[in-house]
Amino acid sequence: MNNIFEELALDKLLAFSTKKYTFPLVANKNTYSFGVGGDFDLSLPISIDNASILYDNFETPIKVDSINDWQNLYNKGLPDYTNQIPSQIYVDNNLPTSNLYVYP
Repeated sequence: MNNIFEELALDKLLAFSTKKYTFPLVANKNTYSFGVGGDFDLSLPISIDNASILYDNFETPIKVDSINDWQNLYNKGLPDYTNQIPSQIYVDNNLPTSNLYVYP
């Protein structure tokens, strides 16, 4: 029975709901945990389809990377990049707590 629900949840046409969340980012921090008890304390989403940054009252879309895209990025986590506005994120989908990585 659980497999049926997992398969249905993967089909966007059969998704129960789409939700928008807003989370604060901290300067010089490029990894956040999310899941119950994490930095972003909520149940894990099945997927993150879109993301954006709200900066000085302007919302700008950012890229949600696949594992391959994320691994091909250079200079992740270098101090020169931590003070810039993020342009990409990656979520590792670990259980029970996932990590969200922010670039730059």
